[in-house]
Amino acid sequence: MIEVSCSPTGVYEVSTVIGGKMFDFGLHMERLGRSLSEIDMDWPMSKDEIEAMHRELIKRNKLDQGMVYMQVTRGVAERDFKFPKDTKPSIVAFTQAKNVVESEDAKTGVSVITIPDLRWARRDIKSLMLLAPVLGKQAAHEAGAFEAWMVEADGEVTEGTSSNAYIVRRNKIYTRHVTNAILAGCTRRA
Repeated sequence: MIEVSCSPTGVYEVSTVIGGKMFDFGLHMERLGRSLSEIDMDWPMSKDEIEAMHRELIKRNKLDQGMVYMQVTRGVAERDFKFPKDTKPSIVAFTQAKNVVESEDAKTGVSVITIPDLRWARRDIKSLMLLAPVLGKQAAHEAGAFEAWMVEADGEVTEGTSSNAYIVRRNKIYTRHVTNAILAGCTRRA
């Protein structure tokens, strides 16, 4: 038997790869740094080391198009809600091949359902706490849709379970203002 223990708190980032190169990596690292800071957590390694790790993963996996997923937790510690003392953050990262540029969904659009937004008030932190989005994505799948847009009690759309929400009406783009009610996507800043 192997003993495993890990802190229940952490954050993650997903970086797009196109043509073997990272897309908007600096924006993703900026958001990672903000999320780490908001939960009072140290960087697991320097930004340069994280970038080198991403490049090595892309190279070893011969990734042309897809993503690099990286998760950072508070580290190895006894199971508890209070922050463990003197622990070093743990990091896990992997690649996933995915057609990003010529995606049929991007060409034709996707179907969307709406669901109540049941998440906590600090949605601006890209935390590992994904139960509400996971359940929403499953509800969309079961309804034959690609995505579920989360809607607050006042009827305002916050975002999708795994995407930002944009509405194009009469040649004008509408999206939620950046507040702690959404996780601001890097694409909207690019």
